[in-house]
Amino acid sequence: MQLLNNNEALELLSLHAFQTKVPKDGYEELVQQVVRYCEGNPLALEVLGSYMSQKRTMAAWKSELTSFGKDFHGDIDGVLRRSYYWLTDFEKELFLHIACFFVGEHLDYVVNILEPDYAAESKIKTLTKRCFLYVTPDKKNC
Repeated sequence: MQLLNNNEALELLSLHAFQTKVPKDGYEELVQQVVRYCEGNPLALEVLGSYMSQKRTMAAWKSELTSFGKDFHGDIDGVLRRSYYWLTDFEKELFLHIACFFVGEHLDYVVNILEPDYAAESKIKTLTKRCFLYVTPDKKNC
């Protein structure tokens, strides 16, 4: 895996956290802390950016950043493992079903099979946003 330079990392994190290429006003230093923490790892930047997008205030960002140092002990693997634990039990179960039985299948087929038991359409959007699933332009999941 190729690590990103600081500018690329900042842009990728901002895209996932704020849906723009630059951080929101006032968040610049907080974003830089996350970028430094991720050390250019694209998956970590996507995962943390997506997670932090749910934090609506600077106080919430600061609180989360404080917990990163305590909870992850500087280990980026801990961030990625923790991202799985941030899912609800329902989302974890759906993710595991898709990962085990539906890789490469058309999204409409997966939703049709899993919708009755898992509210699959909305939960797949959540899993995609949280970087657990990718859906190709031709609607195949991987």
